[in-house]
Amino acid sequence: MPAVGRKHCTPQKIAQPLHDDAFHVVQAELSSSALTFSVDGVQRASFTGDYSRGVPLNAILTNLDKENLNNPARNFQVDWVKVWKKNTPPPPPPAPVCNDNECFRAQLGVQDYTYRPSSNPADPQLARIVFDSKFYAATYPDVVTWANGKVATQGGNFYDHVQWHWLHYGIPWGRSGSASFDPIFYMNAQPDVSAAYGWNNYAGAISHYVAHGRFEGRRASIAFDAGWYRARYGDLAGWDNAAVLDHFTINGLSEGRQGAPEFAPAWYLAVNPDLRAAYGSNNYRTGLSHWYAHGRGEGRPGTP
Repeated sequence: MPAVGRKHCTPQKIAQPLHDDAFHVVQAELSSSALTFSVDGVQRASFTGDYSRGVPLNAILTNLDKENLNNPARNFQVDWVKVWKKNTPPPPPPAPVCNDNECFRAQLGVQDYTYRPSSNPADPQLARIVFDSKFYAATYPDVVTWANGKVATQGGNFYDHVQWHWLHYGIPWGRSGSASFDPIFYMNAQPDVSAAYGWNNYAGAISHYVAHGRFEGRRASIAFDAGWYRARYGDLAGWDNAAVLDHFTINGLSEGRQGAPEFAPAWYLAVNPDLRAAYGSNNYRTGLSHWYAHGRGEGRPGTP
């Protein structure tokens, strides 16, 4: 930038004098490497970076045309002056380096999930904490094939057939009906229940969990541990076991919260881009179903 007090003119015989009284735009552009002057968008003069130093710039516009004393632009007026400062935008901040579920769920956001109520939520075997038809279908591909076949041959609603499958096949086979309840896990984790009802009495396991186990905070799934979940999230402090279970079932998993040490839903989707592409970036419930049905067998870890 020219030092204070120095004068710079467009070189003679190069700049075209403005021999008229029309409106013209004069532009001076300053950078670290050059100082350029333009009139009506046409560059008239350029000076090297020696004249572009970081000192305050005071500009005075004059038009002294000694060769053309009758030049009507000799006495000109400045209608307005605009000054722009070109700033190179700073680079975007680096994405936070995530190594746990909470960091990733802050990036992926909340899942939009609509629960499909069962035909009789008062039935313990159809209670939401035990059975979620969408989870059951996503976890067991053979159920999807079976239910689609029933729709094709008998009509009706797909999820009604899924529910029928759960009641007549899923429970006797010991299948997991929801993210919070797995009858085989429950029997293995609760030997007193297994002894009282029989190790493969999965209907009995459901009955005990709905009537007693959930209130006692008994663990019934690899994906959910009431005490661990409550301790991890301070906003649940003081909640009783049943309320904590309801929170995870209704809200927590859709929010990407980690329900147990063994499975981190947001982390699982974040480190498996093929699953995000297939199911959506924050489809945590289907991500859990995938881990149940395929991920563990494929050697995909559920947590960091």
